[in-house]
Amino acid sequence: MSSSLPALIIDETYSFIKKTLNHFNWNHLNTIINSHFDERRGHKFLSYTDVLPSLVFHSICGRYKDSIPLSSFFALNCLAAQMFDDSQDGLKSAWDGIDLLSAGTYLMNAATWIITSRYKANDTYTDIHFRFFHTVSLAAQSQSSYPSISELSLNTYFSNVLCKTGNVFSFATWSGAKLALGISRSKLLKDISQFGEYIGIASQIIDDVKDCYDETHSHHDLSNQVYTLPVIHALHQSNNPNHNRLNNLLQNSRNDQSAQAEIDRLLANIGSYTWSNNLANFYFFKASILIKSLSDEINNTWLIDYVTNS
Repeated sequence: MSSSLPALIIDETYSFIKKTLNHFNWNHLNTIINSHFDERRGHKFLSYTDVLPSLVFHSICGRYKDSIPLSSFFALNCLAAQMFDDSQDGLKSAWDGIDLLSAGTYLMNAATWIITSRYKANDTYTDIHFRFFHTVSLAAQSQSSYPSISELSLNTYFSNVLCKTGNVFSFATWSGAKLALGISRSKLLKDISQFGEYIGIASQIIDDVKDCYDETHSHHDLSNQVYTLPVIHALHQSNNPNHNRLNNLLQNSRNDQSAQAEIDRLLANIGSYTWSNNLANFYFFKASILIKSLSDEINNTWLIDYVTNS
């Protein structure tokens, strides 16, 4: 397998997306989208994620070109979801002022055009599209369900993550395997799907940690009363001397910048960032162990590289 294989898949996927969008006439948005994908080339985990269906497909049958439309479908829908999230968080300026709801709908329609145009060529695309609708339905429900501070629990958090990011990544790996296998080797299909779920959980935890302390995220989750894993962990450390102060800030002052900075310090002092990062690494480790166990069934080189260098 060529050392440049992932780069080839990424290039061909982004090129396919560009050609697809050229069929439509929203030129300003198309320029923004092309720049978005060009930037992701420089980030290994993000660009590998965009083409995860093709990486899985190639690992099974060794001809990635047949799966480029599927990765394009997945990448466009992921970008649409990011736009919907950014619209909810008030980040319109990050996208040159475009209407993010309209842009996200545009991308989802373009993605649908890609996959439905392949129904006749391969019946498996129908099954994949149906599974995608189910995935989106679960993700949308979980995205709109935000428990209050009194309702927070690790069980609630992981139930939400499984329905959202875990399910999306599981779809990515499952769809690549499904396209390669059809109805055969159901055990392999299940294992590949589980591999994606582990990566999705780990990725969501990392994103949660970033939202708490990364200045570029500006604590949007916190401001919107979306309490992510570091906060949930900290609130359950009732014996920690910082617990009462943290609870008071979250109840009364979470939108104040100085309070947010103090919340950041308290989460670090309680050890919630370290605990969350260790848990993310644990899920990446589980994904790594699982995909390595399939070495007799698939050429797993690039999937191992993807998860061990995350």
